[in-house]
Amino acid sequence: MNSPVDGLSVALPSKGALYEATMSLLKNCGLPPKSKGERSYESSIKTLPGSRILYQRATEIPAKVNEGTVDVGITGLDLVTELGWGTRTEDRRLSNLSVVLEDLGYGSADLVLAVPNEWIDITSIGDLADLALQWRSEGHTMRIATKFLYLTSDFLDRRGINHFMLIPSEGATEITPKLGLADLISDNMTTGSTLAANNLRPLSPAIFRSQACLVVNRDIAPHKLEQLQTFIDLIESHLRAQSYYLVVANIDGTLRPQGVEPTEWVYRQLATTTTRGMTLSEAYGSHTPGNASLPDGSLGNRLSVVVPDRELYATVQRIRKMQGRDMAVFPMKYFFETEALGYARFIASLPPTAKALNPAV
Repeated sequence: MNSPVDGLSVALPSKGALYEATMSLLKNCGLPPKSKGERSYESSIKTLPGSRILYQRATEIPAKVNEGTVDVGITGLDLVTELGWGTRTEDRRLSNLSVVLEDLGYGSADLVLAVPNEWIDITSIGDLADLALQWRSEGHTMRIATKFLYLTSDFLDRRGINHFMLIPSEGATEITPKLGLADLISDNMTTGSTLAANNLRPLSPAIFRSQACLVVNRDIAPHKLEQLQTFIDLIESHLRAQSYYLVVANIDGTLRPQGVEPTEWVYRQLATTTTRGMTLSEAYGSHTPGNASLPDGSLGNRLSVVVPDRELYATVQRIRKMQGRDMAVFPMKYFFETEALGYARFIASLPPTAKALNPAV
């Protein structure tokens, strides 16, 4: 069942750190939500006519998308996986949901097992397994408080720890060992300060590493696919651009061997870097000091190249060796591929019956 609105319907976190970061992301992607009233739980996206935003608790968004109340949602990957996405077929409760973009670049957290500091002999999951066996022989069951029943149980089962009891937690999980309601906890950790304040420390490895993700209902109405593609492509291309810079420079061709084309020569000089989108054109301009022209009156060639952030300085040095000058480096807002990759993956994941409903798919 899909939303009756004409445009795309999107569920966003209604408060907290996820809300603030999501608003910032959409604004930077050219998808700014219209301002909502203090008590309003609805809005729209200016650049998607007829669209509707519903502000929901992050915990509720996966189910809302799965049931088709909304078409798209942004929430935590841990919340989606906890409800069965991407797990064993018999455990899936989100059969109508696809995770299209797994990492939106914020909302990072590790789901960890945390034990009281007094448990000085328990420093790893292996130690915890030994303790569970010891307690079992003594007739005691290890109690673990958590909001993530599936993820915690699956993690422990895969490590041979099967004698434990999960205590569902709806409030402040960190306090349950102090209250005698649990022996240890399984909860999300960002900095670890909350655990430390409650006399707890995490065990390694983490149960699950999470971040904000984008999910889509697999039964989305065909007439909404164009807006869906726009929504996904703008976000994905903006996130991709954060890892690249655009470098523009003038290249003095006097060092180029005779008979070698300028493009081939520059390409050879940059071949050891993973540059993309290289363009070389003739550059003409005023003959200012330091910009001596070549015999034909040109200023050599103008180079434009997209460079991964990790290779920016190495690329600058190679351009210098070509007597490059007037180098300018620009951050990028978008970096589009030849197609909307995230959208294409989503369409490819749909069953043939869904594709048959829409000739454009």
